[in-house]
Amino acid sequence: MACGKKAAALPAHSLLVISGSLPPGMDVADLVDFIVFAKQNHLRCVVDSSGPALAAAVAEGGLLLIKPNLSELAELTGLVLDSPQAIITAARSLIAKRASKLVVVSMGPQGALAISADQSVQVVPPPVKKLSTVGAGDSMVGAMCLKLAASASLEEMVRYGVAAGTAATLRHGTQLCDRDETQKLYQQLATGS
Repeated sequence: MACGKKAAALPAHSLLVISGSLPPGMDVADLVDFIVFAKQNHLRCVVDSSGPALAAAVAEGGLLLIKPNLSELAELTGLVLDSPQAIITAARSLIAKRASKLVVVSMGPQGALAISADQSVQVVPPPVKKLSTVGAGDSMVGAMCLKLAASASLEEMVRYGVAAGTAATLRHGTQLCDRDETQKLYQQLATGS
């Protein structure tokens, strides 16, 4: 597997992002094998997927971060998510099972709720005129990984992720977020203005 060779070349404790749909020729069992391989090589796995791939990654466990949306979290846990506390309880049930150390639940216009074993932080994006939502999730994950790599706090991580995701919506088509716009939104979210 080509991705296994590339992962093996990464330094220990690097972040390895597994996102999107499974590539052609790869099934859920291959994904689990890849995650096991990554963990054996001391890589910290971030998973942003859905359906059987997300469920298999969570079942394997030992992940650093997962980014489900509300319906994916409900499906993973079998819980009704009708309040912020219910979302936190569901996420912490996965954390308690050692599925993932961190869970960031994307909630559309309500932003994202980041949960660890002992903290939870919700960041709501400022109102903006969206041009496209393509790439917003990828921008969010990339930005959160930058903050994870810098050992930032849970709040800083999710705030930067929401800023990047929001910045991506200000771009046309499939363009990802702009760094300057992300920084501007990050500061806006930090000061609340």
